[in-house]
Amino acid sequence: MADARSELLDYDFVIDVREASGDVNNNDVEQVATSFAAHPSIPTYTVFITHDRSFADWAKVMDFQFSNRKHHVVSSPEQAEALLERLRPQGLPTQSPK
Repeated sequence: MADARSELLDYDFVIDVREASGDVNNNDVEQVATSFAAHPSIPTYTVFITHDRSFADWAKVMDFQFSNRKHHVVSSPEQAEALLERLRPQGLPTQSPK
């Protein structure tokens, strides 16, 4: 995505991982972070929706790997929307384009 549609990196992301399966390790995240770094963007947010309490630790690590993106963890889509509303300055998009 970063290479094909780098303009999308200027948007906030909400990623629902409540039903996700499989393993993701630090090398996987590092590969994505490297791809993002090749396409500088405005400061943005990624909000993960999960019931995994330890996921917040991953989010903190990702803050250091993605220079212009801060990562947060919530437990519902409603919380994700409310958080982005609080974080973003007025008038800027809080969701990806359709």
